[in-house]
This record gives sequence, C-alpha cells and structure tokens, in this order.
Amino acid sequence: MGKEWQSLKTHDKRLEKVPGKLCAVKASEKSRNPGLSSYAKSIKSERGSASVEFVLLALPLFIPIFIFLNQFSNLSSQEMALQTLARESVRAFVESDSDQSGGALVNQVIIRGGAKLGLKPDEISEIESEIKCSTTPCHLSNSRVRITLTLKSGNGGRVVQASAQQYFSPWSH
Repeated sequence: MGKEWQSLKTHDKRLEKVPGKLCAVKASEKSRNPGLSSYAKSIKSERGSASVEFVLLALPLFIPIFIFLNQFSNLSSQEMALQTLARESVRAFVESDSDQSGGALVNQVIIRGGAKLGLKPDEISEIESEIKCSTTPCHLSNSRVRITLTLKSGNGGRVVQASAQQYFSPWSH
C-alpha cells in the first residue's frame, strides 16, 4: 500500500505525485469501476463553480429588481388607462346634450372603457371623477370643461391621476 498516487493538480495538465495512502482502493476495484477515477477528478475540478456562484449570489440581487419592474409596469399601465379614460370622458361630456346626461356618459365611459383597457372591476369602482367647467351650465358656447380622474391604489397608497380638457364649439347651441 505504499504506492504513490498521481492526481491532476491544475488545469494545465501538470501531474504531481502525492505520497501517502489516499484510500484503500485496490487495482482490481479500479478496473471494475472505471468511473471511480473520473468521479474523483470531477470532484477536484472547479468546472461549473462560476455558474453556482452566480445562482447563489447574483439571483437574490435580481429578485428586488424584478419586483420593482413589475410594480412600475402596473403603475404605468394604470396611468395610461386613466389618461385614455379622461380623454374619452371629456369627449363624451362635450358631445352630450346637458350637464346631467354628460355626467352619466362620463360614468359609462369609465365603466365600459376601463374594462376594455384591462382595469380590474375593483380598480374601476375606485376611480373618482371631477368635472370642472368655466361657465355654469357647462354646455355653453366657448365654455371649457376639464375632467380629472383619480385612482387611489389600495396597495402602497399610490395615487394615479389624469386630466383632460376640451372646449365647446363657439357655434354650438
């Protein structure tokens, strides 16, 4: 058992003689199990360690970035939906016959348009609308109407707000 074993020391294939007894492996066992020596070499090799280090160190750093990007995407889509709803609401209000029918049309635009734009029913129900006119009643020539939509998000207390304004035609009514 006083034989010297050879092991692969570095990647540049230099061999170094290691004195001593490594384990009681007989030559007959080596010939029966040729995978044993390749298994020992693969354990000593550092191949693949960079990918393991990446998974263990870098991935936990990317998780907060993915969460932030998801939240930012949700907020951006809500803002774009509110901007579209505000523009469509003010158009519907201006095309209506009176202030009362205009208010009802604004609510219909918010409900139907919000669903088509991908807002959830609970988000649609949380939208508050505010209609401001430069004259009373609103439906007068050269009058200006401004509609502001506000969505208060339940998670995080974020507020998304969008406004649109339009003038009544000087030749109307």
